[in-house]
Amino acid sequence: MKQEDLEVQIKEGKKLVDVLESSEISVKKFRKQLIKEYSKVIKEGQNSGQLTKEEAKTLKQAVKEKVESWMSESK
Repeated sequence: MKQEDLEVQIKEGKKLVDVLESSEISVKKFRKQLIKEYSKVIKEGQNSGQLTKEEAKTLKQAVKEKVESWMSESK
């Protein structure tokens, strides 16, 4: 599924979990990949000196919590 397709369906009012399931995408794998992608960007920010280690840790935790809330709101 393309990002644009996902965005369209969400804007149409469909729940994220329902869109994933109808597309036969594992919610668990989607959650894991989403967190991985955000973490990669945070790590790049830390490596470039834009974020401290503590800021990166805080952001990673916030991302995990936000992604979890997206999944629970969608149920």
